[in-house]
Amino acid sequence: MTKAGFALGTPYYMAPEQVLGEQVSESADVYAFGIMLFEMFTGVKPITGETVERLFYQILNEPLNLEPLRQTGVPDGVTQLVGRATAKKKEDRPQHFTEVCGVLESLVREVDPRTTAEREAAMRIDSGNKSKLLVFGILVFIAIAVVGLIYIKTRKTETVLLPVLTTDTGEMALVPGGPFLQGADKKQVTVPPFYIDRTEVRNEAYQKFCAATNRPLPEGFPTARPKYPVVNVTAADAIAFAKWAGKRLPLAVEWEKAARGTEGKNWPWGDVSDPKRANVSDNSTLSKHELMEAETMPEGASPYNALHMAGNALEYVGDDITPSPDAVQHFSQILKPPPALNEPWYSVKGGSFGRPLASAVPWEWSSVPARFHAGDIGFRCAKDPAK
Repeated sequence: MTKAGFALGTPYYMAPEQVLGEQVSESADVYAFGIMLFEMFTGVKPITGETVERLFYQILNEPLNLEPLRQTGVPDGVTQLVGRATAKKKEDRPQHFTEVCGVLESLVREVDPRTTAEREAAMRIDSGNKSKLLVFGILVFIAIAVVGLIYIKTRKTETVLLPVLTTDTGEMALVPGGPFLQGADKKQVTVPPFYIDRTEVRNEAYQKFCAATNRPLPEGFPTARPKYPVVNVTAADAIAFAKWAGKRLPLAVEWEKAARGTEGKNWPWGDVSDPKRANVSDNSTLSKHELMEAETMPEGASPYNALHMAGNALEYVGDDITPSPDAVQHFSQILKPPPALNEPWYSVKGGSFGRPLASAVPWEWSSVPARFHAGDIGFRCAKDPAK
């Protein structure tokens, strides 16, 4: 019930403090009751949107429009109760349901001061009287509201994934589960929901990891550049960091969806090849072609607001693979001892500052041995919602 990445509630009825992940009280149930009361009298939800993000934005920022309630002709007291119950600040709402029940009871007396037995008897005697039918209808609505109140207090809550997950090593963006178009041929595949780091892992986070685990810093580690992506790490280093942070490396299919979105865009920003949106060697607007800070170039963000998924630093993904003979031959000239087919190999994706944009196509990858490192290879982490 308190796992990272989850919020408790049904999105339409969640109070602002629930959306923000703050501690909730009975006031959150009062809010949900107010939303339900609005819906019962108008037949429509006061909070609407096609995405969870849009629903959350309304809950946090947009005042509830009470005009549909007024148009139904309900007593002003009902409208006022809904307005108070759905206040953005919890201190502005009724703090307990005893207060809500008291308001409902006063509304019943306001509409018809007789006792319940007297009302029922009168309705049996003159059920054709329209004014009494209207009174009866309002009373029925209020009675249903009381039943709904009981439901609110006893219902089982649903889990809703938060659009952004804040962790000690940086913000993570939610990539919702479902199909997306993968590969050059845009074949539809389905991926469960997961979180992805909005930026490449930065030097400041990696330095904390090394200090906590007595691991040596990477070769040539720039301590004066805490906001830059960490590079010169091996895939084994990246896996160890991710485990320490309570995360993991993204799978290749996850990384690709995070970079392209559900429509399988050719680039994080769309289908048009535009080197000016990425830190790549053919970006003519850059005076230098070198690593940038991780939190830069928002114009090249992915559909989930992940940065530098084309260019800046190549990134490890978590699938271990079988390399091609050409890859083995290439690294045999670089690594000592030469790598073998039966040792761990991993993929890198996304291009780098030293390569042209064409090398950063999100569905393509290169293979490297798990013990290899370079000044243009870093990584970002992923996380399952339930972990």
